[in-house]
Amino acid sequence: MLVTRSRLVGIRRDLENQVRAMLKEYGLLFGRSIGSQFRRKALELVADGHELVPVVQPLLTIHEQVCREQEKLDRQVRRLAHADETTRRLMTVPGVGVVTALTFRHTIDDPSRFRSAANVGAYLGHLDESSPAKLT
Repeated sequence: MLVTRSRLVGIRRDLENQVRAMLKEYGLLFGRSIGSQFRRKALELVADGHELVPVVQPLLTIHEQVCREQEKLDRQVRRLAHADETTRRLMTVPGVGVVTALTFRHTIDDPSRFRSAANVGAYLGHLDESSPAKLT
């Protein structure tokens, strides 16, 4: 579910970047926005029969569908996170949200496999401060 959500986020971002690039070629720029706000701003810029409407409209239609599917997955991910005690505890750490907590929880799976937090770091590919193989 997390991988699918990540792919949908990537598709949404790619569509937004594509539309932004097309609009920019015509000198049409707007600030940071995503989702429905992005679609609304893009449509405002190409209103009144602009020549980009036939090109931008199909991309925005796909963008809308991708956003809807992502929102469905977001709701499912939130339900999963709130149903798991460990994930809920992880989310109490400042800066750790639903996706990060679930990803960590499912990557580690059974914490009893690790003797210490350093072993978890090594499992995830991080070197500790005292490691002789530390990258400089």
